[in-house]
This record gives sequence, structure tokens and C-alpha cells, in this order.
Amino acid sequence: AALILSHAPFVAPPEEEPPPATAQSSLAGAVAALTGKGAPPPPSAEGKRVVQRPPGSSITSLHPAPCDASQALQNVHLCVQALTQQLAFERAPAPETFVTGSERDILLSLLGLYHTLPHYVPKTTIEFAGALHEEVTKTIELSNPARRPIAYAVRVEGSSVFDLPLGKSVRVEPKSSLSFPVTFSSRFAADAHARLLFLSRGDGVHVAHATSLTFVLSARITSKKPHATVSMETALYQAVEKEVVVTNPFDEPCKFEISITEQRPPLDKEGAGADGALGGASVLTASGKSDAKQVANQIAQGHKQPPERVKELERALTHLPAAFHLVSVDPRRPETTLTLAKGASHTIRMQFLPFQLGEHKGEISFVDETRGEFVYALTGQGTLPEPVETINFRTDAGSNLSQEVTLAFANEAMEKARSDALRRLGKVRDKDLERARAPLRRPPLYFKVQTSGSAFSTPPIVELHRTDKEKGGRRTGGDASSAVASKLASIAASKAATPTEPGQTPLRGTDQPPPNLMPIQFNPRQPGIYASKLVLYSPLDVRVFNLAGTAPMPGMRASLEFRAPARRVVRQDVPIVNPTKEPWELQAALSGDYFKGPAMLRVEPGDTEHYPLEFAPEWLCESQGELILLNEETGDKLAYALTGVGEEPLAEGTVVVDVAARSRTRHDFAIFNVSEEGKECECTVETDLMYVSGEPTVTVPQRSGPLPMGKQSWVIGTASEKASRRDSRAGSRRQSNALALGAGGLRRKSSVSSRVAPATYPLTIAPQLGGSVHGSITVRTPDGRYLWYTVEIRASPPPAERTIEVEAAVRTAAQLEIEVSNPLDTEVEFEVELEGEGLLGESRLIVAPKEAGKYLLVFAPLVAGVASGAVSFLNPSVGEFWYKLLLKGTQPVPEELPLLECELGKSAEHLVTVENPLGDPIALRAQVSNARNWLVGTKGGGPLTVAPYGSLTVVLQYTPSLLGTEQPASVSLVHARMADWMYTVRGIGLRPTTMPVTEVAAELGSITSGSFNFVNPFDMPVQVSMRLDSRGSAPGVFALLMKRVDGVSVAPRAKLQVSFTFSAEDMHEHSAAVVLAIDQSEDNLVWTYPIVGFAESRPAIKPFVLAIRARQQLQTLMDLPLDGLDGSGELTGQFAVEVTDIPEEHETLLRASLRFELAGPLSEERVLPVAVQWMPLKPLKAHVGLVVRQASGGRWKYELMLQASAPEVDDVIMMESTLNKTSSVSFALANAFAAEAEFTATFSAESPTVFSVRPSSGTLPRVGSPGQQFIIDFTPYEYGKVSVGVLVIATAEMQWTYEVRGQPPAFVLPEVKKKVDDQIGPEIERKLELNKHLSTQRNFMKRNMQL
Repeated sequence: AALILSHAPFVAPPEEEPPPATAQSSLAGAVAALTGKGAPPPPSAEGKRVVQRPPGSSITSLHPAPCDASQALQNVHLCVQALTQQLAFERAPAPETFVTGSERDILLSLLGLYHTLPHYVPKTTIEFAGALHEEVTKTIELSNPARRPIAYAVRVEGSSVFDLPLGKSVRVEPKSSLSFPVTFSSRFAADAHARLLFLSRGDGVHVAHATSLTFVLSARITSKKPHATVSMETALYQAVEKEVVVTNPFDEPCKFEISITEQRPPLDKEGAGADGALGGASVLTASGKSDAKQVANQIAQGHKQPPERVKELERALTHLPAAFHLVSVDPRRPETTLTLAKGASHTIRMQFLPFQLGEHKGEISFVDETRGEFVYALTGQGTLPEPVETINFRTDAGSNLSQEVTLAFANEAMEKARSDALRRLGKVRDKDLERARAPLRRPPLYFKVQTSGSAFSTPPIVELHRTDKEKGGRRTGGDASSAVASKLASIAASKAATPTEPGQTPLRGTDQPPPNLMPIQFNPRQPGIYASKLVLYSPLDVRVFNLAGTAPMPGMRASLEFRAPARRVVRQDVPIVNPTKEPWELQAALSGDYFKGPAMLRVEPGDTEHYPLEFAPEWLCESQGELILLNEETGDKLAYALTGVGEEPLAEGTVVVDVAARSRTRHDFAIFNVSEEGKECECTVETDLMYVSGEPTVTVPQRSGPLPMGKQSWVIGTASEKASRRDSRAGSRRQSNALALGAGGLRRKSSVSSRVAPATYPLTIAPQLGGSVHGSITVRTPDGRYLWYTVEIRASPPPAERTIEVEAAVRTAAQLEIEVSNPLDTEVEFEVELEGEGLLGESRLIVAPKEAGKYLLVFAPLVAGVASGAVSFLNPSVGEFWYKLLLKGTQPVPEELPLLECELGKSAEHLVTVENPLGDPIALRAQVSNARNWLVGTKGGGPLTVAPYGSLTVVLQYTPSLLGTEQPASVSLVHARMADWMYTVRGIGLRPTTMPVTEVAAELGSITSGSFNFVNPFDMPVQVSMRLDSRGSAPGVFALLMKRVDGVSVAPRAKLQVSFTFSAEDMHEHSAAVVLAIDQSEDNLVWTYPIVGFAESRPAIKPFVLAIRARQQLQTLMDLPLDGLDGSGELTGQFAVEVTDIPEEHETLLRASLRFELAGPLSEERVLPVAVQWMPLKPLKAHVGLVVRQASGGRWKYELMLQASAPEVDDVIMMESTLNKTSSVSFALANAFAAEAEFTATFSAESPTVFSVRPSSGTLPRVGSPGQQFIIDFTPYEYGKVSVGVLVIATAEMQWTYEVRGQPPAFVLPEVKKKVDDQIGPEIERKLELNKHLSTQRNFMKRNMQL
């Protein structure tokens, strides 16, 4: 019974417990109730009350050792109920079988249970995994191998989150399978379990019996897909609120329980970076119970926190309030439920108060116990807190400033945020608040310090202690030992120890630093305002300070250099930036010659102004000066060393004079006093212009004011005109930059206010030649100063001597002689200029003294019409004179060509030559008056384009369409730049005779087809008949392939394709003719088309191979079998050998180098010997065809493979060069033939890139000429390596190969001259030898013993 109930865990015990009774009555009542044969007895007054128990509790209701009939009946009742209701037994044993049945019945029932119950053991567990509200589908494959269908009743017992899309019954057809889906979709996040039963419903007749199947269904929620995401960001210890709209996603009203879960950022156990932007930082909170010296060492070396410190941080983390909070209207009554109607929405307020840097994650869950649940995702970013205060520094740029800052032990912002967060939970006593935050304030505290700018430096670690005031008189666990303080102080000294400025408080000694003091050093390198952030970081306490540093310039000094032409002003704007909120008043002190600037400059707050500094030299000079700008607001002083260089003056202006050649004009130049003293002086005048005259000096009056600076605008004229200009200046506002020549002289106006020139200098200009001349005029004072003008004389040509009319026909020439006289006593050479199309003549003419010369002018027009021209004679001494030409080109008479006679069906042609006298290609356009019979083209069908200075042969083709009637036409070749080529042509049609031969070839023993086209030459349709004339050929050799041969209609000018067959029965030539006649023609017109048929042998399967090295001669003998040749004793002269199918790129080379000749008579085996002679001049590989022709007909084809390998190198070229240096070698090469040839010169692909050749392409001169120069460059890039390349120079018929070897130059050991002479000279050697003999050896030891 327990085993059965264990497989049916969802069976509940009976709803009513029966009253106690005797065994017999109880048994009878139970049997009646279970069998349905009678109603169970009603409960008595003493009966027990109805008991409702949860599913799965039936197994606990079994009596393990029944001692009376009622207990046995209860066990049987539970088992039968499990079999029938839960295990779906159709034929479950009756209860009496087990209670009152015989042993046989009990045995049979147990045997049935033995065979049936194992099928209810679950086959496997089907697991479902998915997100909340996500539908997950799994498929069960059901197979039916039987010949009858099977049926199942499907039941799911357990959780209701599982669904059966195909319903609660399924049928599997015979010999097939079925995929049965099961879906899971949960509204709750809890795991779900159920059992899936497939209960067989076969009747054994139409539906087969099948075993039942059981599966366990298990589902779990892997994630909660949020309906929305709420993102917030705020600084640490600062609360931010956001409204969130919550919508009921279910189809019915719900009452949701609200809960918030939170995931804090990971605890920074190793001291990770603060906010990322400041780089890495360490978690620096130490425990008061740890060894102070050991903790300081670990902090200084950046090691991990001790385990006990980490545990303390984790405990302290638990005292921090949650970062996410649901804001309630009444803080004393938090909102924990939310009621929403179907599809309704409600707005809640979320608060985010972070206490840690980084990203906080959380979920707000809305759960209805009956409808389902959903979540909103929460993300919050905690950034650096607001700065506690701003610490100000001020020192000169380039110096150091050290300042100690007192830090509070407690983080007031954090403590206030913690208190506010705890109070939102309800009424909390202050004593509880103090106890809740006590673990976070246990001394000492260690912080890692970082700054965001390089101008500030701090100790890497700071230690904070609780002061007496902060202790509040309470006893604490003790402070860190002196070893910790000493260690931290030494670290701070090593990182930031710099001398302080005089008058400032120095840093305290490193032996016993006072607590809660942190030194900060300000080290500005450049003047300006520095802003930085100071961050004190520990995992649970972050503080930020603003650092503001001001670095004024310590008397900054710079240099400015000016260069300006004399009497010109150059300006330099010196920028002044005021980043403060107060205006600046800058006082300027300026010294130095020719420097100018304002005495004061005002700069508004946040603005930029420029101090205008000018340098205006009067003459060539080099001036030194100084500019000092003093800022009275900040005390800054800017000093600039000034250097000014005065250079050569610029031209006062450009004067343009328009005058006719061989005439005179005058121009007045404005002159003012540029001398140093400005007194009246006489100035000299210099010029480099030709054909001008004037006084050598000019007097300039005394200068009344300062020397004019910049470009001046002067008014020049008579005294009366000057007075009138002064009177009308107020009313006249017209301005002009042009120069106008009037009666009183030249007057120049500009937008600059004009003044009367102090003096004028008149210059007479009389050019002899036309054209533009540029020059200058310079006025120099006695002290060497000068002013000058640039002058442009634009001389127009003089009037023409006379007009000469010249007339010539197009593409013909007319000559004109012009007489030129020389009135001088010396020989004159004239430069001749021609203007006009079609004029030809010499560019120079030389005339003897006192004589007249004749100039020959040729006029050859290319275009008909009237045009103007000119011929000019120029000489610097005689001047310029010219003649105007009236050029007339007349249209030529059309050229009449001879009459063309042509048979109907054929074409005849005229060939005419067209020449291009221009330097550009011309494309002609043909115009034909009778396009029906006349066609214009070129040989080969190319375009009508004539190369520059080239010629083109034009074909005028005539095709008759009438018999015996002339058909004229006018043909014109047109181009826009040339006159038309015009021709008059005539043609007449003759009776047709024999047409061109049509050849056809076929393999021996095969039949092939051929065709030709008959063109109707008339402008009307005709009916033609055709017949085959065998001309002695055997019957069946030729045959027509036409469906009709009589009365074939051919449209006007249409083509009729006539097809025929040829049967090659033997190796002979066969001929026939096809005769076409026009039906019902009065002229009896007949066309005869000869056809010739050849027999060809089948080509050999294996080709003949000819292989040789290029530029070597190959002579060999080839035996060509003539298969199919009949007869005997044929002569050698009956055969001919030719090469066919030559590739276009090798045709020129093979035609010139490959020769075939008959080497003897035909052998009895029908083999023809052929002598081959081949000498290729360049490498190639090609497949060509070889054809042997028989005089009596028949052709034999062979395939020939030609291979010419690379030739031996023509020469070896040795080159030397040092690393990264280019050396070159050159040589000349001419073509091997008596003609020029296009060439290419390249190095082979295997050659290194250190070699190059130039030119890479061009034209190679003919043999016997000096040849083309080739230059090879060698640039090595590696040490000690010999580079080898192959240079190939190739034309269409020839190839030259050179091996180029490049190597570094041979190393020659230098000869070092000895500076020290280590050889003994003969004289010294002689003296040493002498002393050796003169000296006597003494025994000092013996002498001492005697003493």
C-alpha cells in the first residue's frame, strides 16, 4: 500500500473519517462505499468531524500493522482510490478481493499489479528553464510501431503552470510518430513540479493496447525579465528621487505585495580605483586590533588588507542603509502593497541614496499570490560626493608652496545621510543611531589620497584619529602606535617633501606628525589658474576637496622681433586674457626708437584683449626697446624685449602708362622729402626704362611735418587746379584707383585722403615697339635715402602702313613679296611676327644699310572664307611697323573621278588620299548624295581619322543597282577646322558573269555543308531560279540544300543564302557551280557562283614538338604521314607546306624565323619528308597549325607545338655601391634589324628591388645607329649581400638578356702611419753593443760576504 501511494503523492485522505464500529459493520460499509453498490452509512452523532488534509498526506494515514477490520479496510480503500483516481486503472481489483477474497483472487490481483504498476514509474524528468512570464516548450516524441493506432488520455497532475496545446487526448497512427508539445509559462518565480501521464485507452480491436507512460515535469525560473528599468545617478550621500509608473500587466485586478532587493557594488578589498577617472586607489581602513606597524607596511606597499580588517569592513557594510527606498507619503507608514485594476497604472516614487562608489543594482517586485508577479529593474550609479570645501593656494609659477590641511575624523555628509536613511524606517532613537554607525568610526582610519592634476602632490596615504573633542570624553579602543605614524610620515615625506617659501610655515617633522594633518604641495610650472580635485578614498568613506591654485608670472619676460620696410608700419597684437571676475587695468611702459603703443589697456572679466604694438621705421635701422605691462590688480608684470629691423622701402606705387608705339607722352611722379633732416635738397633720379627721358635731378622742398608713413595718395596738377580741388573736395566723394591723364598732368585718386604732392617730376615716354615693359624710377636724397615707383609701359602697336589683300584656293599656296627699306648706315635685323591662319614665312629679315629687302610671305588657307591677318617688322633701332592683311580662302572645285564599271552583284572602288597638315588628329565626317550606291570607308573598316601631319587612304565604294545606267554622286569629307574634300563620282552597272569562288573543306570520308549569299541588287523584288552545274565532278559530290530551287522570291536589296553539301570521297579537289537566273527577265541576267571542295585528313592525335633555346638555330627533318592519299609515284612538286593558325602576338616573329621546305619525294609508305629551319630570337611557347596541300586537291593538317626557352645572357654587368647610395651604369643598344622597333625594358620578377632601369619603354633605333642609351641604377639596402638580377629588353622580334650583379665595394684595410717609432736605429744599436763590451760584471753577493 505504501508503494502504491508513493507513486500517487497527490491523493488526499478521505474527506470524512468514519465513526468507530465493529469490524463486520465497518468492513461491510467500506465495501459498499468503494464498490458503489450502496451508500455509506451516515455518520453518527459520535462520529468524528470532517477532516481536510493537504495532498500527499495519504501515506501517513496507512495503518502499518492493522489490528481490526476497520484499519484493514482503510488501507484497502486508500490503495483502490490511488489506483482508480490517480493511476487511472481501468480494471482495478475490488476491495473485497484483498479483504474477503480467496487466495486465488488475491494472487491474480497481485500478479496484475506486478505487471502494470512498473509502467507508472516515471521514464525521465523533463526540465523547463526560462525567465519569468516566458513561455518554454518541450516536445515528447511518441512512436507507434504497431499496425493499429494507439490512443492516450493525457493528464497533468501537480502545478497548473504546465499546459498541453494538443489537448488531453492524443492518437498516434500506425507506423508513425507524433511530436507532443508541453508548454511552461509561470507567473511566479517559485519552482514548479508536476507529473505527466499518458494513459492507454485501447480497446484491443480498433485501437491497440499500449503501455501507459509517466514523466516528471520540473520547472525553474532562471531570471526575472524586468518589465521596465529605472536608472538613477547621484553623488555619494546625496539622495535623488524618480517617479516610476507601474502598470498592471494581468487581465484582472490585483493586489501586489511590494518588495525591494538590492545588490551593492563589490567591497573594494584590494583598493580598487575610485570612480575610475582617478586611476587605482586602495582600500585603506585598518583595524584597531591589528598590529599598527604591520598595517602601515601593507598599506604603503599596496598589499591586500589583513583578513581581520576585511571582516571588519564586511561587518561595517551591513550597517549601511539600503541605497534604494520606496518613498511613502507618510514615513511612519511605509507603503508595502499596491492595488491596481485591470490595465491600470499608478505612480510611485523611488529614492536612491548611495554610500559606495560604483553601480548599484536591484529589483522591485510586485507579487499577487493568486495572479502572479513581475519586477522592475533598478540601476543606480554612485559618483564622487560633493566637495567638502575648496582649499586655495597662491605662489609664483616655477616655485613650490606647501600647506597643511586639517581633516575631520568624521565624514559629516555620510553620517547625515545615514541618519536620514535610518529615520525613514520609522521612529529611531538617537542612541540607536549612534550605535548603528559606531563601527564605521573606529579609529584610526586610513585613506588613499589622489589628485586629478599634476600641479598638486600629496602623501599617498593619510591617517585620521579621533580628537578629544570628537571623542566626547568617552573611552575608545586606543589609537595607532607611534610606529604607524612614523611609517606614514616617512611615506609622505618621500612623496611630497619640497622646500617651502620664505615666510611660510614649514612641514612638521616626520618623527611624530600630528594626527589629522595632511600636507599638500602646489608646484605650478606655468603661470595661470589651476583647478584640481583631491580625493580621500576608503571602501566605506569617500571625501572630495576642491584645490584652487593661482600662479602669477614672476616677472615673465619674452622677446618680440619686428621687420618692416622703411616708411611702413607693422603691428603685433599681444593677447591678454583675464580669467578672473574682476576687470584689469594694465599700465604700459614702452621704450625704443620707432615703437608705438597705448599707455593703458583695460581687460574686462573673462575677456581677451590685445595690446597693439607698432613698429614704424623711417629708414634702414636696427632698434632695441622694451615693453612692460603691469597688472595692478594681480601684481603681475609682463616684460617684452623688443627688436625692430627696418628694411629696404617698398615702391610708393605702380604707375601704368598707356601709349602708342612711335609716339610720345608725359607722366608726372609725386616726390616728397624722405631725407633724415627733412630740409630742402636736390635729389638725383635713376631709371632702368628704355625710351624715357627727363631731368637728372629734382628739387624737393623742406618737409613741414613728420615723415609720411605707409602708402601715400598724392594729387598732381597746376596751382589753379590744386585750388579748385581743395574747394570741391567736400562735395566730391567719387573715388578711383585708376590713373587719368589730363591737361594739367596725371591725377591719382584713392580711398585714402589725397594731399598735394610737395614736388613733381615729369618723365617723357616714347616707346618704339609695341608691348608691355616693366621697370622702375628711383629718386635718391643726398644722405642716401630714396623713394621709388614701379612703372609699366603698355605700348600699343602703331597704325598699319597699309592693307594688303591676299587670295588663294583652299589647300593651295599664294606668295606675297613685301619690300622693307633700311634708312640706317648699319645692317638691320627685323623680327617678323605673323598673325593669321595659313600664313607662313621666315621669323627674321636682314636688310643691308641704305637698301631695301624683300620679305616672302606664303598664304595657304585650310578653310574657305575671309579673315584678317597682320605681318609686323620689329627692330629696337628702327621701331615697329606692320601691314594689315585681308586673307581670302576660296573653296576648291570638286575633283571628278573616272567612271567605275561594275557587274551587278559586285562592288568597285576609288582610292583617294587625304592629308592632315595640322598637329592634331582630325576625324572626318563623310557626306554622300547617293548613299544607295556609294559608300565611304577605309581599308579594314576603321574610322576616318587622320594622324597629325599624316595621310589616310579613303575608299569610295560603288555597288550598282541598275544595268547600263550611270549612277553619279557627290562625296564630301568634312571637318570643322579644314575645308571640305569634295569629289564627283560616277558608276555604271554591267551584266553579271562569274562571281567569287566559294571554297569548302571536309574530312576524308565525311560530308560538310557550305553556303554563299546572293544579293538582290535591284530596288524591286525578283524571282530567281537556281541549278547545280557539276562540271565533271562525280555525282553526289555536291548537292543543293534548298527547299525550293525555282521561283524563289528575294526582296529588294535583300540577301538569299544558298546552301549546298560537299562529300569528300577521296583526297582530290572537286569543283562545281551554282547558276542563278532571274525569272521573266528581259535582260536574261544570270549569276554563276563557282564552288570548290577540298578533302582534309584528320589531324594527328599527338602534336609535333619543336624545342630550341632562343637565338639558336634548329634544323631538323619531319616525316609527315599523308593518310588517305591514293595512287603512286606522285611527284614532290605536287605538294606545298604552309603554317596556319599563328597567334597574333607571335605572328611577326614566326613569319620571319620559321621555314618549311620539302626534303624529298614521297615514300612508298605515303610519308612526306619536310625540312624545318627555325631560329627564334626571343622566348615563346605557341601552338600553330601545319598544312600540306596537294596540287590536285586534298589537305593534311597537323598540330605543331613550338617552344623557345630563354637564351643565354648577352652580358654580365657588375655594379658596386655603398649602403643606401645609388650607383648607375649605362650602355647603348640598337635594333638587330634595319628598322626601328618599339621596346620594353624590365627586370624579371625574381630580381630584387634594388635594381631599376630607365627608360622602361620607347623606340629602339635601327641597326648601325648609335643606339638607345639604357641606365641601370643599383641602390643596396643590406650589408654584405650580393644581389643578382636579370634585365630583359624585348621587341616584337628580338630579346636581349643581361645578368646584373650588385655588391658592396671591396674593403681595403687602411694603411695606418705609425706615430711611435719602435725600431732601434743603427747608431743607437752600435752604442748599446759598445757599452755591453765595456761594462764588467760584478758579483755584489760575493763582495758583501767578504765584508
